[in-house]
Amino acid sequence: MALAASGCWEDSPPPPPPPRPAPAAAAPTPPPSRLLPEADRFVRTQTARGILRLATAGRRLQKGFANFQAELRNAQDRLNDLQTYIRAGRQALADENFRAALPFFRRAVELDALSLPALRGLAASLVGTERFAEAVDVYGTIAGLSPTDRTPLFDLAVVQSRLGRLTDAEATYRKLLVGEEIDDATLLKAAYNLATVYQAQGKLAAAMEMWRVVTARAPHLAGAHSQFGEVLLLLGRPEEAMAAYAEAAKLQPMNVSEWLNLATAAHAAGSYGRAVVATRRATELAPRDAFIWRRLGDLLLDLHRATGQEESLAEAVDAWRKSLQCDPAQQDLRDLVATYESAVAKPPSKSGGNGP
Repeated sequence: MALAASGCWEDSPPPPPPPRPAPAAAAPTPPPSRLLPEADRFVRTQTARGILRLATAGRRLQKGFANFQAELRNAQDRLNDLQTYIRAGRQALADENFRAALPFFRRAVELDALSLPALRGLAASLVGTERFAEAVDVYGTIAGLSPTDRTPLFDLAVVQSRLGRLTDAEATYRKLLVGEEIDDATLLKAAYNLATVYQAQGKLAAAMEMWRVVTARAPHLAGAHSQFGEVLLLLGRPEEAMAAYAEAAKLQPMNVSEWLNLATAAHAAGSYGRAVVATRRATELAPRDAFIWRRLGDLLLDLHRATGQEESLAEAVDAWRKSLQCDPAQQDLRDLVATYESAVAKPPSKSGGNGP
């Protein structure tokens, strides 16, 4: 609006809008580029080669995966076969059919040479069929695969002993005894067997010390006391041998051999009375044994000579007579009886035992 001459504002047309700027001219579009024919062929060739390599790699991957699947199936089949052979072998071992178990475990080891169950079964089968030389190698393999397990080492020593390889067995037992992982039961068995090996080799002093260890650890083992007594007797220690045999007889009072061993040690120690008592006990256990009755007569004769007791001589003659009743073919004993019975005015019947 504008102020008119009358002093009033009057409407007037609006001023025109400012002019718009002209749009910028678009950049000219360059003509499409064209690769040279050589470059085009190069690109095409490289692209084709890349596609071919990818296809080849895919086929190889597919083939490798197929081979992997086949190997996996084969491994699973072998594992299934391995377990089947091991189960069959164990069943045969449970039936104590070692010959039947042997081929099963051989096949199992062929399938997996490092399978401990298969190797253990093979070793047991070899021992059961007395193929000790082969068993030595198998136990050696087992011991190498399980160095913390002391059982294979013990079994190896046992087999070496069975083969008569006492020096090797001794070394194996000694190695076993110094192991830190050995349990008390295995330690006791190893010490027992080592004492036996020492004794078989004539190493009596070493055997004596080992038997001393065994009897201290296992005082309930009559066999250990008996073996201990034998070694002590061989070493010229009859008093100690008598004590060892007495312990064995105490543990096995129905064992005739223990009483006879005690009598032998007592006689060697000069304890004729104790020898007679032990032999009388043996006659009670074996009243039909001509040898024991004769031995009792011999001991009574020694007692008579040591003490001068006429009663002992009469009992000796009585014991010899009972021996002749059990075995009349002892002509030398008949002569002995004839020699001494004339010195016996009235033969007493105090020989002990029930007689035949």
